[in-house]
Amino acid sequence: MKKNNKGFTLIELLAVVVVLIIILLIAFNKIKSSTQKSHMNAIKSSALTYVKAVRNLIAEDVATNESLDYGVFTTSDFETLGISISGKKPTSGYFTIADYKIKSFCLEYENSYYLTESSSGISDVNNGKCEVDSIVIDFAYTGSQQEFTASKTGIYKLEVWGASGGLAGRATDVKPGYGSYSVAYLNLNKDDIVYIYIGGAGGNGLNGNGAAGGYNGGGAGGDGHNKSNDYPGAGGGGGASHIAYEPGLLSALSDKISSIIIVAGGGGGASAYYTCSTCGMPGGSGGGAKGVDGTMAISSIVATGGTQESGYMFGQGGDGRNGTSSGSSAYEGAGGGGGGYYGGKSQTLSGYQTDSSGGGGSGYIGNKQLMNKMMYCYNCSESPNANTKTKSTTCVNKNPTPNCAKIGDGHAKITFVG
Repeated sequence: MKKNNKGFTLIELLAVVVVLIIILLIAFNKIKSSTQKSHMNAIKSSALTYVKAVRNLIAEDVATNESLDYGVFTTSDFETLGISISGKKPTSGYFTIADYKIKSFCLEYENSYYLTESSSGISDVNNGKCEVDSIVIDFAYTGSQQEFTASKTGIYKLEVWGASGGLAGRATDVKPGYGSYSVAYLNLNKDDIVYIYIGGAGGNGLNGNGAAGGYNGGGAGGDGHNKSNDYPGAGGGGGASHIAYEPGLLSALSDKISSIIIVAGGGGGASAYYTCSTCGMPGGSGGGAKGVDGTMAISSIVATGGTQESGYMFGQGGDGRNGTSSGSSAYEGAGGGGGGYYGGKSQTLSGYQTDSSGGGGSGYIGNKQLMNKMMYCYNCSESPNANTKTKSTTCVNKNPTPNCAKIGDGHAKITFVG
């Protein structure tokens, strides 16, 4: 019997290799498809869990502070409000809420996928990102009127920061009153115009001279009692920041209340002790429902902060009195009141009164067209009322920071959110 020693030809070997490659590719694609499907299912499951958590947060909120009644909220907003889920979380996204119900949403994952609402509750996972045609415009202090024209119909987020008061001469360690922060959402139609007035910081008292008040309602600080000896003058009050449908400084809108959309109060000016270079009375900070009262060295007569109904004047803080002296007694200039919906008061009594700082101006979110509205102020009185909702904060920043009081000139920001 003859043995067959013939082996595989090159063509036969190549054919086997091709078949193996095809088998491996099919297997790889099936594994890849299965893995991708599992990944997409995990993303959708995470999104469903997050939507449920938002609904639960809204349900809890109905009985508490009503901050989730209307507006557009980002996932970072919900983190601030205390939402918590286990497992995979969205990298970004937003929810539109009206009448305590989710009207629409978009959740983004890994900067590559997104899901939105659908007839079944939630869509399948899509490639891409949440489409939000964002418009963000910052308004810094200019000392003059500024305008914003809506380029499209939709919901806009309004943020305003009031200005801080000024320092007192020589009292370098004494803090001024800080500006407050107000935020709300508003529907605007295309081509609607609103007018923005940014508060200026109160001036610093120098060389015995009281300082000028800040633009948009800050009261002036009083002179020191003896300029030639450089006894300290007081700081001026910070101006309020506001947005309105009508042009004009806040003090000019007292008979046009319905045109005022939102206000952040300015802080009161600081004052100093006679002969003391490092001590004095800090100004009262701008408030929400109520501005923070000024402080005094001895007397119980306090320069009160503005409220929703009263203050020094509508839109205007009070000017501080000048310093006085008699024999061995001397009192320095009083700090100016901060501007606000109602401006803060200052000490204006004649005679030898104790050194004092100015009170802060109040904020305003009472316009009925506003949604999801809130005011934040430094160490201030809180309010749960929907139209004067105020939270106290210890966050202070020179840069305009959400939920934080402001140092320096005021600021405003308008953002299109959906």
